Amino acid sequence: MPNRKLIEQARVRHAQIAKEKKDPRYLRVMGKLIQAGLLTHATLPPTRKRVSLKDALWAGRLEPRILELIPAIVIKKPGLLVLPKELPADLKSIVAGIRHGHSTPDFRGIPSRSYRQWIPRIGHRNKYPSCTKTFRFSRHDRELLEELKKALPDHSEIAIIRKALHCLFRSANPTTGDASGDTDAPNTRRAPE
Repeated sequence: MPNRKLIEQARVRHAQIAKEKKDPRYLRVMGKLIQAGLLTHATLPPTRKRVSLKDALWAGRLEPRILELIPAIVIKKPGLLVLPKELPADLKSIVAGIRHGHSTPDFRGIPSRSYRQWIPRIGHRNKYPSCTKTFRFSRHDRELLEELKKALPDHSEIAIIRKALHCLFRSANPTTGDASGDTDAPNTRRAPE
């Protein structure tokens, strides 16, 4: 008897989801993600219209793949969505955690590993967002960095520091080779001033 009740509840929920998937919000969100090449669907056409984050979160209740994409889109391709001035608290903390390289909790039922897999796949391929790290340099360290910048005019300060870190890593770990197969290789050219 309990199995019949459970089957009936599942049938009712399935009918409700099928009805909600005809909602224009769902169709617009899916169409936009299909147009961006992030999702595929056998029957839905792509659409070029931008969609709001609110609609994307609503549609994510029906299609979990949308919720997997939202954190990566907000970080790497925010132009795909119309973002509010203030992100929802759960999304805001996840975005901050990803940007600062911290571990992040599940996002509305989506495990962290599921939404994090999209970060290198959206926008610049195989690139994670850079993390901000602040250091206090002594006057001598600052002068040394200035001298290196003069000696290497095609390199920015961060490129010089990254090269120094990689050299130090290679000298400390001669058997491992490169400092982790860095896919986030620095751009060594300075931006035009």
